[in-house]
Amino acid sequence: MVGRAVDCKTNCHIELEYQILTQFVLHVVTSIGFCVVSSVMILYAIKKEVSAAKLISSSKDSSYESYEPQRIEYTALEVQAKRHVLAKYKYLEWGGSYVEDFLELMLGFAYISIFALVSPTMIVIAALSQLVEFALLMLRMRFITGRPYPHAAEGIGNWKKVIVMIGTVAVFFNGYIAAFVVRPAWFREVRERLLVFLLFASCSLFLRTVMRTAAPELPYDVRVIEDYNSDVLRKLRPVDASMQFERRRCSSRADIALHPNEGSMQRALSSSL
Repeated sequence: MVGRAVDCKTNCHIELEYQILTQFVLHVVTSIGFCVVSSVMILYAIKKEVSAAKLISSSKDSSYESYEPQRIEYTALEVQAKRHVLAKYKYLEWGGSYVEDFLELMLGFAYISIFALVSPTMIVIAALSQLVEFALLMLRMRFITGRPYPHAAEGIGNWKKVIVMIGTVAVFFNGYIAAFVVRPAWFREVRERLLVFLLFASCSLFLRTVMRTAAPELPYDVRVIEDYNSDVLRKLRPVDASMQFERRRCSSRADIALHPNEGSMQRALSSSL
């Protein structure tokens, strides 16, 4: 009985596992709800405009004997304009935004990185929920969101710093969970738990540093292409310099008049006229 009493989980541990496992499911459900609500809003607005157009056309042509109801066509450009009004790609809008989409990914990554030791089964649930989330984002960008203006970007910007910060914080959280929350270090003394925490954090940070050093920031094919482009530009630089010299030489003018001041005065008079 004593062994069972010590080996059992606390209520906080059980509640934490439940919250972690249900977080991804609730997130998928809310994402589906937002997509449904925004699509219903767009369809309702389109149907309302079509009904108003039919009513106007019927009121104009009802006096004729050979009256036939006209067919109202709603073009794809009008649909896109309606999406831009009701579901534009902007913060706190129904069409999503750059910040909100990345924030959802960062929160999912933080949950997996920090609380994976509490419930390892959450990794499978998180992977499935992220696949569903990606499919929902794809459908939302194709059929709901007003087409955003494309901007060129070399990377994810400051979100890379957020990922590094989450990874650093996750090392210490996982070390604490391994030393003070889960078994078998839970039954050890405080000094042994602190030793486990320090060893876990130090080894994790060292392993992450080794992996980041071994994996270059730029892929091999990108570095090869950049080297090739730099060689081509180095070879073309003399040609470019000679072309610039020819352009400057052709555009330069020398005053060979007998009276140089007279030529400058004539140019000034012609420009003033």
